[in-house]
Amino acid sequence: MQITGVSTQIQELVSKASHVTLISRNNPNTDTISSVLAWQGYLLRRNKKVVVYLPSANTDEINRLGVIGEVLTEIPPQRTTIIVALADKQIKKVSYEVKGDALNLYLTPEKGTVQGSELSIETEQLETDLLITFGIQGAEDIDVWPTSWIEDCKQRTPIVNIDIDPNNTQYGSINIVDGGYESMSHYMAHMFTTLEWDLSDAEARQLVEGIRLATSSYSKHVDSKMFATVSNLMKIVEDGDTTHNSADG
Repeated sequence: MQITGVSTQIQELVSKASHVTLISRNNPNTDTISSVLAWQGYLLRRNKKVVVYLPSANTDEINRLGVIGEVLTEIPPQRTTIIVALADKQIKKVSYEVKGDALNLYLTPEKGTVQGSELSIETEQLETDLLITFGIQGAEDIDVWPTSWIEDCKQRTPIVNIDIDPNNTQYGSINIVDGGYESMSHYMAHMFTTLEWDLSDAEARQLVEGIRLATSSYSKHVDSKMFATVSNLMKIVEDGDTTHNSADG
């Protein structure tokens, strides 16, 4: 779905969220990194708490692009909790050992036994009001989490899925996927204009750099619309303020 069809929904989700998580595909290129950082900058200016995951991204490239908030290049593993319904039981001892490929957890009660029906397992979830993904085609792209992470997350948190790859599996609560763009940063400039969101000079500069790298310094996959977008972004950079909301060509 293109941005024009869901702009009101996105505006409402962002407006209501106080804590937003941004996550890219593994080993993102500069085009994707620039897009995520532009979103981070905008959300921080709206006083949101923002957590950014750019797994395996080049930290030198992140710093070169002018990051202003915290960026994590490793996705933390999800903690698994084993819950024991004690009722009237008391646990005397808890121990464990690793045997081959198995972790054995031993629970010794004061009396009786702990039945399997008294055990349950919970997997830690992202603590966020809104999850926005960039260039992630499906759940398997985040290989440190179980493949159920998308469905688990959607049960409690909306997911905005942003991509320019037509092979995207459309897993989000809202899917903004348009294969007509060769550059994610170009698509983000179009998105910000459609949403009537202002871009700061730093965010505009990041998007320009993303477009430049995606097009090999404007030698591939360029047209008059892209050049117009870059021109408008450069005007924002030169003006050095945050009053612009028309970066699209």
